[in-house]
Amino acid sequence: MDYKLVLLTLNCLVIGATCLDPETIKHTIDGGLTLLKFFLKQLTINNKLVIHVPKILEEYGVGYAEFNNLTIYGFDTMSYDCEPVGLPNEDDFTVNNIPVNLSFAEIGVRSNYYVDMGILDTIPVYGEGDFRLGFNKTNVFINLTMSDQSDHNISIRDFDLKFVMRDSNQNYIRNFWKNEEVSNFLSSLINDIEPLFCAWYDYNSECIDCILSRIIQKIADQVLYPGTHSHIKCRCLNEITNEMQNILEGFLQALDSNTLQVWIKDTLKKPQTVKVARKIYDNILLTVKDENNLLN
Repeated sequence: MDYKLVLLTLNCLVIGATCLDPETIKHTIDGGLTLLKFFLKQLTINNKLVIHVPKILEEYGVGYAEFNNLTIYGFDTMSYDCEPVGLPNEDDFTVNNIPVNLSFAEIGVRSNYYVDMGILDTIPVYGEGDFRLGFNKTNVFINLTMSDQSDHNISIRDFDLKFVMRDSNQNYIRNFWKNEEVSNFLSSLINDIEPLFCAWYDYNSECIDCILSRIIQKIADQVLYPGTHSHIKCRCLNEITNEMQNILEGFLQALDSNTLQVWIKDTLKKPQTVKVARKIYDNILLTVKDENNLLN
């Protein structure tokens, strides 16, 4: 039922996009989102997902994690606004700019899990229960520019995506290490760390949103034109890929040479790490100040 409804909604959106008339697009998107909100409170994206330790890391860890009924919840808290704008025609092409603003009072993921892993032969990671991880007051801003020469020749000129997230205190994990006290501690830790993640995302959102936008645009191109092969043009993606590769290589070398503590200290001293830490610190102070003002 979940997938059929989503496919029906997407089909409605595609029909509206092929017309490429601002008023028609608006009514189609409004109808599709209303349908999605009315019928879909949650979306089960995978009934069973099994993740094994990658072969390249088997020297440092073994085991697997299994997730059942992996579900995105919170669609029923969605509100939206859409105001497509017709742009000047280019020769025979009709061009439209389609901004869509979505907001969710809460949205996140929950699932049952089974984990049985070992890290470095010293750290056991196991448990069987369920977890929930989500955010409050989340906004998604989508700006899409489309054009067509005919009903069967649609192209995406540009696609921009932006997330704004706030933290939540409703996250939990149950039966980790099959111990209630450990699970409660981890749940509290997750809720304490989540504001830090939001602050980190706020600092890096320009690049992360750029990467997500280009990836989604590529997927959409593949749907519109199956068989086409286009590269994801994103400077941020290249920079982050190189940076992550350097970090992973340094981490593995430190493990092999038993210099992990030295590697961690050197990494923490890097100017970029310090800059991010200061940004997170400023965001924490701002969040605490805002909450105190609300309480007073």
